[in-house]
Amino acid sequence: MKKLPKFKSEEEEARFWDTHSPLDYPDEFVDVKEPFEFAPGLLKKAARRREERKRHLTLRMGQHQIDLKLLLNTKGLDIRPR
Repeated sequence: MKKLPKFKSEEEEARFWDTHSPLDYPDEFVDVKEPFEFAPGLLKKAARRREERKRHLTLRMGQHQIDLKLLLNTKGLDIRPR
């Protein structure tokens, strides 16, 4: 079985887990019986990191939809799902 590498920093470990699965390392983990809670600061850090991530999106729209959106924007209206 594969062995987990030693990481020099949290950032290096985070990059590793972005491209790897714990399922590839089944002998490296053990089941935990007692409940676990993340430190509040760690949760906030993870939330900020997730919010900063941007993804490219391609959206195909008909000309009528584009014209309507432009018209609404010129009137100061915005159409967004709630």
